Amino acid sequence: MLVDKLNNLLGAVGLDYSDNFSKTCRAELLHVLVKGDDVKCVVRDVDAYGREGGNVRIETGWSTWNAMFY
Repeated sequence: MLVDKLNNLLGAVGLDYSDNFSKTCRAELLHVLVKGDDVKCVVRDVDAYGREGGNVRIETGWSTWNAMFY
């Protein structure tokens, strides 16, 4: 992952965003995990559209960046 994209993710920790993989279609970026070139994001579904969130999962860094910034 490019340094600029990684910095985007690190700066977005705590923000919520539209997430097609969330059961509520909204998620919050909780943490960014970096190990070498591998970037993973810990995200939590947030309450939205009358649905209850709360599920926590790990996504690839590129898919989270794509959902937040593309």
